[in-house]
Amino acid sequence: MKWNAWGDPAAAKPLSESIRSLLKQALGVQDSDVAELDADQVRLSSSALGQADYDALAAIVGPDFCRVGDRDRLLHAGGKSTLDLLRRKDTGVQEAPDAVLLPGDEDDVAAILRHCSQRGIAVVPFGGGTSVVGGLDPIRGRFDAVVSLDLRRFNRLHALDAMSGVAELGAGVTGPQAESLLGEHGFSLGIFRRASSSPPSAASRRPARRVRIRRATGASTTWFGAAGHHSGGRAGAGPGPASAAGPDLRELMIGSEGVFGVITRVRLRVHRIPEATIYEAWSFPDFATGTAALRAVSQTGTGPTVIRLSDEAETGVNLATTEAIGQQQITGGCLAITVFEGTTAHAESRHAETRTLLEAHGGTSLGEEPAQAWQRGRFSAPYLRDSLLAAARCVRPWRPPPTGPTSPR
Repeated sequence: MKWNAWGDPAAAKPLSESIRSLLKQALGVQDSDVAELDADQVRLSSSALGQADYDALAAIVGPDFCRVGDRDRLLHAGGKSTLDLLRRKDTGVQEAPDAVLLPGDEDDVAAILRHCSQRGIAVVPFGGGTSVVGGLDPIRGRFDAVVSLDLRRFNRLHALDAMSGVAELGAGVTGPQAESLLGEHGFSLGIFRRASSSPPSAASRRPARRVRIRRATGASTTWFGAAGHHSGGRAGAGPGPASAAGPDLRELMIGSEGVFGVITRVRLRVHRIPEATIYEAWSFPDFATGTAALRAVSQTGTGPTVIRLSDEAETGVNLATTEAIGQQQITGGCLAITVFEGTTAHAESRHAETRTLLEAHGGTSLGEEPAQAWQRGRFSAPYLRDSLLAAARCVRPWRPPPTGPTSPR
């Protein structure tokens, strides 16, 4: 983890010449000559944790896992939103937690919360450090001190129900780690796994993001649960059916960003690693034609695992394939991506039916390479954001609005 950038430092790349050229041509932006701060140049506020509290917390987790050094505090000084990373450029004094605690088990978590509740110390749970909503800000407020509760040691696969397709993982497991742990048993989350021919360990080179229990782990999730801790003791939410009837207290816990408790385990829907994966990219003359084609596929139910359509602007600068941004345009009009996973026979039959529909609605096949390029770069956008920030171009991630009554079906 890098103190002033997203994810895996090994995955970070400087801006390519094609992107630099695009920025100059489209926006008139020149390269910045402002040097980045080194970690040892950052000035942090002094730790406000008293010796007695340090000794008590170190007795719970062990001296090696109660850390007050500036390096550890800086790594836990906030999330990875654009505003967070802009604050990292501040040459003044920056706020940071007063200590970083790394509990080893749920008893440690309960003991930490009990002590901090009694002593007026704020606790900020820390998973992968990729929060973009301010959930990791070390705000003391009315408290005497604030500590970061790093869950990285909760990194086990506790259980796998192969019949139901549900895995129970420690809340400190990263997405790539989850793929590796599940891959040993022939299962996958389906998020970080690369092409089906790659070994599970290959996912370890993908962006390091902590698994969070939320609906994004699978829109088709029908049941899941979580076990958490709060200052009063343990609370568990066992597996049960999802329901739209009334409030869901699990969602309240999950969405609280650690305010109501610490999630220590998660149950997630998992899938067997597919036998076959088929990629195909398509070109449509315009967005309206592409939208009509995708609507036909959706309404017919031919079932691509992935189908996405870029508009003319995104297609024009290759934003869907981040490794080719600013280079020669892949296609005119609009680019569409399709991916099919499953048994060989099932993937091939769905691919054939979808192909027929897309051709009938004005699509032209571009082969598999653009779709594979999208797959390779699907998690690269935050790294591109970081490179733009390093070059002093301010950007903000955009999230599309939810589907509403006026959205095309």
